[in-house]
Amino acid sequence: MSEPIRLLLADDQALVRGALSALLGLERDLEVVAEVDRGDRVLDAIRSNPVDVALLDGTNPLTDREQEALRLAVDGRPIADIARALSLSTGTVRNHLSNAAVKTGAASSVQAAVLARDRGWL
Repeated sequence: MSEPIRLLLADDQALVRGALSALLGLERDLEVVAEVDRGDRVLDAIRSNPVDVALLDGTNPLTDREQEALRLAVDGRPIADIARALSLSTGTVRNHLSNAAVKTGAASSVQAAVLARDRGWL
C-alpha cells in the first residue's frame, strides 16, 4: 500500500474546517496533517508539515467597506479624508480599518492595506 496523500486545510470557519477534516480523514489514502484558520498561516504550516495538497478557502475575508477604506488608506491618507471620500463618520472608518488590520494580522491600517493588496483582496 502506498503512503497516503498528505493534506493541509485552510479555512477561517472552524466548523467547516473541522467537518472537512473529519470527512477526509475517513479516507484511507488521505491524511490531514495540518489545519490553519488564516491564509497567512499556510506557509508556516507547510514548513512544519510537508504536504502533497493544500485545500484553501479561495474567498476574501474583508467586507466591501473594509476594502474601500483600505484602498484609500494604502498611501497613508488621513482617516478624516477617507471618511469624507466614503461618506462615513471617522469612527466608522476607524472600525473598518481596525477590523481589516485584525483580519490581515497587520499592526497598522497602512500595513493592512499593503498585505490585503498583496494577497489580491483589493
